[in-house]
Amino acid sequence: MDCRIKVWDLSQQTLVTTYNAHTQPVHCVACSPAEESLFISCGQDGRVLMWDRRKPDKPATCLDVESPRCPATAVAWHPHHRSTIALGDESGRVTVKDLVGTELVRSEKVHSRRVNSLAYSTHSTPMLASVSDDCSLVVLNSELQQVLRDRRHQDFVNDVCWLQGGSDTLTTVGWDHLVLHHTVGTANGAPTPPCRQRCSSQASAQLHFH
Repeated sequence: MDCRIKVWDLSQQTLVTTYNAHTQPVHCVACSPAEESLFISCGQDGRVLMWDRRKPDKPATCLDVESPRCPATAVAWHPHHRSTIALGDESGRVTVKDLVGTELVRSEKVHSRRVNSLAYSTHSTPMLASVSDDCSLVVLNSELQQVLRDRRHQDFVNDVCWLQGGSDTLTTVGWDHLVLHHTVGTANGAPTPPCRQRCSSQASAQLHFH
């Protein structure tokens, strides 16, 4: 791991820029849903950086994340609030922070081990999904209250992704070589049984719905 972040033009399949500000491996990058020039990264060096590609001389600013107990390992940007981000850390804690400081920081110990990925749904009031080395998926509401917990993976859960369009369906992938499809909520409040399929490629691959 070279601790660098690379920005690609996917339409041209070309490298646009390489950034080098983290001093240890980069865990996660999340792009702003409102400004294509902005993204956030977190790394093993314990820093959470805000990037602005419009500022070539100093594109990165270190964010104050209230001295987290452990380094952030995952970050996600709220789909409707441009100043709100979610962070997961090595201890299993999930924190929601308002970057402009007008809202209180909310934080909950959601997992017993490291958070590997976070993803917001696209509902008008989004849910937040979190997956972890404790082999579980957790879905939280806007108050960070648990809506669903699924422990069907038999190994570390590496990534999570929601189906777009305000769907209640999300997918997880784990080191057990399984891709599981989940639906949040039924009439009686219980999760529906997930659909299983075995991943033929390396199970640590990341997920993305188009």
